Amino acid sequence: MKKRALTLVELIVASVLLGITILGITRGSVFFIEQIGANLERQHIYTQINYAIDDMKLRCMGARSITAGYTLNPGGTRSNLDFTGERDIYNVTPDITTDDRCYRYFIHSAGDLRLRTCASCPCNAALNEETLVDGRFSPSLSFSHTVGDEPNYITVTVGANTSKSTVGLSNVISKTEGLRFWFVYIVQ
Repeated sequence: MKKRALTLVELIVASVLLGITILGITRGSVFFIEQIGANLERQHIYTQINYAIDDMKLRCMGARSITAGYTLNPGGTRSNLDFTGERDIYNVTPDITTDDRCYRYFIHSAGDLRLRTCASCPCNAALNEETLVDGRFSPSLSFSHTVGDEPNYITVTVGANTSKSTVGLSNVISKTEGLRFWFVYIVQ
């Protein structure tokens, strides 16, 4: 009875095929893990942008006055906003001015999108500064008014860039929302 054994050529071919299969599986796994990381970063950016816009919506509703030089012309755009508003954004008291604070939304020199809180306007001496969108995402900020809109309504666009690319998606992430001011006209 003759025993059948593998020849050297068959072993080499089998080893090469096994190596190619393992290499393909490994590369596919690495690609999958990279996409998960990119999507997690995108979700982190979306969360920060949504938090910033929600904060703006709450604070702008109770704004009492816009700091001189920070109003918008009809159809105008600006990259920062400075206004006096309620200290407690959930307890709006338009007739009581002793509980007011000055707020400024701006891009800091470190690259962060920040909210500065001050005792009085213009908001130069900060009581507190909160980072809304981290500087590693290169945030952008734009407040604009569209001709024909009411003078107490503007739109804000907050954008950021992701450093990791996701297949089929842009690296630029932005969101535009409307802001309404109840007690003051932002457009002059």
